[in-house]
Amino acid sequence: MKRKMIFALVILAMFIGSVSAAETIVGDYKFNIPDGYEQDHSQDITSQKTDINSMPCHVDSKTFSKYFQHVTITVTSPDSGKLPDYMKSYYGGGHDSQLKGMDGYVSLDGRDYVYSYVHDGDWIVIKTDDLYGIENIIVA
Repeated sequence: MKRKMIFALVILAMFIGSVSAAETIVGDYKFNIPDGYEQDHSQDITSQKTDINSMPCHVDSKTFSKYFQHVTITVTSPDSGKLPDYMKSYYGGGHDSQLKGMDGYVSLDGRDYVYSYVHDGDWIVIKTDDLYGIENIIVA
């Protein structure tokens, strides 16, 4: 009986932990932010103009932190047309990967892991020090 009770409490704790993630919108995309992370509004970027290979784009970005951990999500959208799929490997030095059905590219940038992918012509980059947490951030 005690084992069943402990098992039930563990399952309940896992369920509560899984629904405690907050959602945020970056660009036109929804992402999950792990529990306990706070948004650093001083790092927000909203519709900043840039060019990629002479293609006018705009960038949206949000950064979240929890103690010494962080998550930065950046969405680069072309003003017209679509960014090419090869943009997913822009950071280089990594390898192809697939998370939540998104064909992307995982690389290491200093001590941070970078997962980048192109979705609907937009370049999405998630940068964090927690490789295993990236999949939980993506909402497919």
